[in-house]
Amino acid sequence: YIMQKESYLVVVSVLEGRNFPSRPKQNIVIECKFDGELLATDPVPHTESPGFTTELAWEMDKKSLHQHRMHRTPIKLQCFAVDTAKDIKENVGYIVLDLRGAQLKAQAEKWYTLLNTKYSRPKPSVKISMVLEADEPKQAPFKAQEAPARTVSVDVVDNVTPVLDEEEGCFQIGRRGLHNEMYVLSVTLGSAFNLEQLIPGNKPLPGVSPGYFFYYSLFESDITNDVFHNIFSPEITPERASIRIRSTVEHLKSYFTQNSTLQVHLCCVDQLLGSTSVSFASFLSNKNLTMLNSSPIIIDGMFPLSPPDKSLEPNIVQPKVNVSVCLRREDVPIDSAPQPVPAMETPRKEKYDDAAPNDHPKNPPPVVSAAEPAVLVDTDNDAASINSDVPAKMPQSTPPPQIPAVEDNSLATTETHTDVPGPTQHFRFSLDIKTISILALPHACNVFVKYSYPFFGSFAPVMTGPVQVFNNSEVIVPRSMCVFDFACTQKLLQGTFRSLPITLEMWHRDKETDDVLLGTSILTLGELISMEKDKVLITQNGKKDVAFRQTRRGAVPVITMTKKKIAELNLIATLEDFGQVVDQAILRPQQVSEVSDKPTTQKSSKPEPQNPRESNEYKAAIELELWKSQEQEKFLKKMNDMENQQMQLLTEEFKKRDKEREMLIAKRIAEYQKLEKQLSQTNASLEKREMQISSTEQELAHLKVDLQREKERTVAEAKEASQRMKEDCIHQVQLERERRTVAEDQNKKLLRQVNDIEQKYSELMAQFHEYKNQLSSRPEVRMEAELNLLRMEKGEVDRKLESVTKSKLHYKQQWGRALKELAMMKKTEQEHAMANLKQQQQELEALKLQYLAADEKKDLHNDQHKINEIQKELQQLKSVAETKVSSIAIESDQKLLNCEEINERVSRLIEERDTLLRTGVYNSSDRIISELDRQIKEEMQKQSK
Repeated sequence: YIMQKESYLVVVSVLEGRNFPSRPKQNIVIECKFDGELLATDPVPHTESPGFTTELAWEMDKKSLHQHRMHRTPIKLQCFAVDTAKDIKENVGYIVLDLRGAQLKAQAEKWYTLLNTKYSRPKPSVKISMVLEADEPKQAPFKAQEAPARTVSVDVVDNVTPVLDEEEGCFQIGRRGLHNEMYVLSVTLGSAFNLEQLIPGNKPLPGVSPGYFFYYSLFESDITNDVFHNIFSPEITPERASIRIRSTVEHLKSYFTQNSTLQVHLCCVDQLLGSTSVSFASFLSNKNLTMLNSSPIIIDGMFPLSPPDKSLEPNIVQPKVNVSVCLRREDVPIDSAPQPVPAMETPRKEKYDDAAPNDHPKNPPPVVSAAEPAVLVDTDNDAASINSDVPAKMPQSTPPPQIPAVEDNSLATTETHTDVPGPTQHFRFSLDIKTISILALPHACNVFVKYSYPFFGSFAPVMTGPVQVFNNSEVIVPRSMCVFDFACTQKLLQGTFRSLPITLEMWHRDKETDDVLLGTSILTLGELISMEKDKVLITQNGKKDVAFRQTRRGAVPVITMTKKKIAELNLIATLEDFGQVVDQAILRPQQVSEVSDKPTTQKSSKPEPQNPRESNEYKAAIELELWKSQEQEKFLKKMNDMENQQMQLLTEEFKKRDKEREMLIAKRIAEYQKLEKQLSQTNASLEKREMQISSTEQELAHLKVDLQREKERTVAEAKEASQRMKEDCIHQVQLERERRTVAEDQNKKLLRQVNDIEQKYSELMAQFHEYKNQLSSRPEVRMEAELNLLRMEKGEVDRKLESVTKSKLHYKQQWGRALKELAMMKKTEQEHAMANLKQQQQELEALKLQYLAADEKKDLHNDQHKINEIQKELQQLKSVAETKVSSIAIESDQKLLNCEEINERVSRLIEERDTLLRTGVYNSSDRIISELDRQIKEEMQKQSK
C-alpha cells in the first residue's frame, strides 16, 4: 500500500454581482490565474445583477500551500466584458483575495468591490466566498494502479513542443516517462538605464502621457511588467515569471537548441521602441546541464537595447536592461548556486503573482561597499571610524579615540594599518525620519520604519522605535536619526545614488502575531546629490577645515501592494563631504631611547645626601606639582562651566529655530496638502470626464455600427420585398387573365341558360294565367276568398281592442307613477321651502298648488278627450266589423299578418307620442310629435286599405 500526500483544495466561489451597467450585446467573464493554472467562469449576460454561480478550485499539497502563505501570494480575479458580435475582450476591473483568509471552516460570503474599474459610481461588486477543503489521504493497492505511461498519448521523440498539462499545472517537453524531472524556468526583469535614447525623433509617441513596459513571450504566453511613465529615471519593480517544466535534460537541451534566444521588447502603448536578445547558450553546456540536478543555472547581466531601425548614434551611451534567467530543478533552492554580482543592482522586493509554488524569491546580490578602512580622524562632528567592518549606526555622542602623543619625538601607532588611496573621500550620510502622516489605515497600529542600504557597509536593517498612530494624524518618530560614515570615490557615489534608491518599509508590530508589512516607500538619492552644496566649518586634527553639506527635505508616500497611498514619511536626508582621506604615516612601536648630546659629567667629589626627599629641590618640585594640579582643576572647572553655558545657549537657540522650522514646515505641508487635494480633485474630475468621453465615444461607435448594420439590413429587406412583390404581381396578373377567360366562358354559358329559362318562364306564365282565369270563373272560389277576408278583418279588430285595453292599463300605470313622483316632488319642495321664511313659503306653496291643479285638470281633460276619441274609434270599428260580417270576403293569410304588424306599429307609435307629451318637454306643435302623428295616420290608412 502506498500512502498519498496530504492535499488541499482552495475553492473560490463566485456567486453573483451587483451595480453592473446593462449591456445587451456583451457577456461578462471572471478569470483567475493562480499556482500556474488559469481558471474562468462561464460567460453570463452583462446585466445589472449577473449570476455566475461558479466554483474555481486549485489542488495543492501542504508544502505548496505553506509556501504560498509565507510569500503572501495574492489571488487576483480579473473581470472581463466580452463583445459577442466582435469577439473583443475588455478588462473592466479586478479583485485581490488574500490566501491567508482561506480557512477549513466555511466562511460567510462577502461583497468585494472591483478595483481600477472603468464603470462610474456606484462601483460594481461581486459576492465571493473562499474556503479551504482538505482531502483525506487514501490508500490504494499498488497492483490496482495503472502505469502512468499508458495514460499519456505517444509523441515523437524528436518533438519538443511544450504541451500544457492542466492537471499538474506544468508544461511537458518531450515524451513523458519515468525519468522526467520537474524543473522551473524563471525570468526576472530588473533595472534599466538610458532608455530615453530609444525615443524616436521622427514620429511622436501615442497619447499625452504614454506608459512604457517591457514585453516578452515565454512558452507562447505574452508577459508584460508594470507600466512606468518616467523613462528618464524608470522605477521598475522586478517581477519574476516562473514556469514549471516536466522533462529530461536531453529534451531540455533540444528545446533550447531550437529556441536559442529570449526576445525582450520595450513598448509604448502599441509602438515598439527597442529590443534585446538573451542567449540560452549557458543552458546548452554539458557541464552546466550535468550540474543542473544539484545547482541552478543562472544567466544574469545588462543587455543592450537597440531600436527597430538600428539607428542609434555610435557616440551615445547604450541603453541597457537587466535580465536574469534561471533554470533549476523544483526541489533545488535558488540560493544554492553562486549568484553573479552585477555592477549596480537595487535590492528591491519582488512580486510573486505568477510564481510557481516552490519558487523561492531570489535574494538580490549583495552590493559590496567601496568603503575602505582608514585611520581615525578628529572632526567637529566626532566622526567615528570609517572601517567597513564596524556597524553602520554610530553614536554621535561618543568622542573618537585620539592618537596619543609621545614626547621626545617618539610615535605610538597601531600594529596593523592600511593606507587609503588618494582619490577616496570621506562621506557621512544621515537620515532623520521626523514624522509620519497617516492618511488611511484600517485600525490603530504600532508603526515602525525599517530599511537597509548595503552600500554603506552593513546589511543589518535599521529600525525606528514603534509609535502608535491613528487615521488622519501626524506623529513624531522616536529614535529615527541614523548616521553612516563611509569612504568611496565621487564617481562611485554618484552612480550608486542615482541607480539604487532606499526602500523604506512601514511595518505594524503586533504582540500576538508576527509583524505585518503595511506598505513601502522609495527614497531616490539621485535628487540629494543634485541639491545645492553648503559650506560647513569643521575641526579635523586640530585644524579648521571646510566641508560640503547637501540636504534634502520632503515627504515620500507609503504605497501598499494594491498601489494605494496610506501614509507619508516626512524626512531629512543629509550628505556631508569631508574631502579626501589624508594618509597617516603610521609606524610600528619601537623602544624609546634617550640620546644625550652632552658628555656625561663625572661624578662629583661631594658626597650625596642620604635622604633625597629632604632636599629643597624635591620640596619645591612637590609644591610646583600641587599648584599645577590645583590650577589644572580650576581651569577644567571653568572650561566645563563655559561649555555648559554655551551648550545651554545653543540648545535654546536650536529649540527656537527648530520650532520656527517646524511651524514653517507645518505651514508648507498644509499648503502642499491643500494644493494636492485640489490637484487630486481636478485629476479626478478630468479622469471622470475622460471616462465619460470614452464611454460616449464607444457608445457612438456602437450606435454607428448598429445604424450601418440596420441600414444594410433595411436595404436588403426592401430589395427582397420589392422583388417578391414584383413576382407576386406578375403571378396575380396571370391568374386574373386566366380567371377572366374562365369568367367570360361562364358568362356566355349563363346567358344561354338565362335565355332558355326566360322562354320556359314565359310559357309557364301563360299557362298559369289561363288556369287562373278558369278558376276565377267558378263561384265557390270567390265565396271562399271573401270568407277568408272577413276572418282576417275580425282578427284585426280583436287585436286592436286588445291593444287599446293594454294601452289603457299602461296609461293608468303611468298616471299612478306620475302622481307618486308629484307627491315626492311636493315633499322635497316643502322641505326646501321650510328653510325660507314662512310667509314666502305659504305664498309659493299656494302658487305651486294652483299651477299644479291647472296642469292636472288640463292633463286629465286631454286624457279624457283621447279616451273618448279611442272609444269612438272602437265603436266605429265595431260597427264596420258588424256591417262587413254580412258580406264575407276572403283574403289571403298574408294580409292578416300584415294587419297585425300594422296594429303593433300603431300602438307603439301612439305610446311613444303620449310618453313624450307627458314629459312636458314637447307639445303637439313640435316636429317630432307631428312626425309621429303623420306615421300613425299613414299606418291607419294602410290598415283601412
